[in-house]
Amino acid sequence: MRVLRLGLGLCGVVIAALGAPQDSQALPADPASRGIALYAHAAGSAVPGGKVSVALEAYGFPAVTQAVALAGATVELGWDPASLGPDAKPAPSITATTDAQGHAVVDVPVPEGDARELKLLLAVRKNEHTRTSELKVARVQTRALSLYLADATVVPGGSILAWARASDQGNGRAMAGGRVAFRLLEGGVPRVERSVTTDASGLARFEVPVPRVEETAWSWTVEASVEGATPAAAQVALRNETPRTPSMVVKVDKQRVLAGESSPFAIYLRDASNRPLVGARVTYVAAPKAQKVPEDAEAWEKVAKVATTDAEGRVKGTLQAPSLVAPGGTAAVQVQARAMLEGREVRSSGSLTVGRALEEVTVRPEANVLVPGVPQKLLLSVTGDDGEPVTE
Repeated sequence: MRVLRLGLGLCGVVIAALGAPQDSQALPADPASRGIALYAHAAGSAVPGGKVSVALEAYGFPAVTQAVALAGATVELGWDPASLGPDAKPAPSITATTDAQGHAVVDVPVPEGDARELKLLLAVRKNEHTRTSELKVARVQTRALSLYLADATVVPGGSILAWARASDQGNGRAMAGGRVAFRLLEGGVPRVERSVTTDASGLARFEVPVPRVEETAWSWTVEASVEGATPAAAQVALRNETPRTPSMVVKVDKQRVLAGESSPFAIYLRDASNRPLVGARVTYVAAPKAQKVPEDAEAWEKVAKVATTDAEGRVKGTLQAPSLVAPGGTAAVQVQARAMLEGREVRSSGSLTVGRALEEVTVRPEANVLVPGVPQKLLLSVTGDDGEPVTE
């Protein structure tokens, strides 16, 4: 029980010590005696003739570590004359007074002029204390213009569809009945010009004709402009659309065979849409590559075999390798094919290499390394040209 009472007595002493009043000095009567802080919030851009709404917060420092809302302070806002432009007239400044929370909202008119960055000067005063700052506001065009193209490439001598949308920069509303000027520029020189009126949605549409040129690396610029807006532009490159033509390909199944072996081959014919050509006439010659194949059409027809493509646009055949090949040497067998497709002769060829059967012998230690004085088993393997083991 005594221990409990002692504990309570100690607690009472601690509480009394924490609650004892301390000596302090009264804060000065001037809430800004140690300085002023000013915070400003506004939109980053505005149109000429419009307004910029600036929200201000002012704080005073009666002590270095204490900030209080600066009520009743005078704030002044005005445009820096040097930022308005060379011929602009100075705009009058606007004053306001902060409320009990140190807040003030001021609507500042934007002077007329071209698009440029303006500086808005701000000052807050309380008694003999003053704090100045500045805001940067971009003065933009009164209207906005966007340009869209149906495609970034165009065929020489063709056309490309262009849309332009005009709107009010201040409220975003569509500009109906405006005149949009479209131009096709070649090296900065206008080649095509047309003026189109925007509809109720602010859209203007124009199908821009592109002149025919021989140089496929040529490029153009489509430009749209409307009064009170920055012109919009887009690049257009030429697209070469040479029509595809029928084709023929010879494919040999094997690239290398041994003497006396053979390999299947196939001749494929496709039309301009890459679909099989069925029932097409094909002539081909299968012979050693060292043998000269006739170039003359009449001589070719005398030695060539005639075939017709099947339902897959294909002609099948077999290349037979010679049974005799020079010691240590190789030979080649080829197949050349020709066909008349849409009045044009098409050629293709394929070949294979013929060689003697060459075996490869590999000896590998049991432990992959040889250690002097330690007996090991050796693994001997023999493989042929085709990579398969040789058993006989």
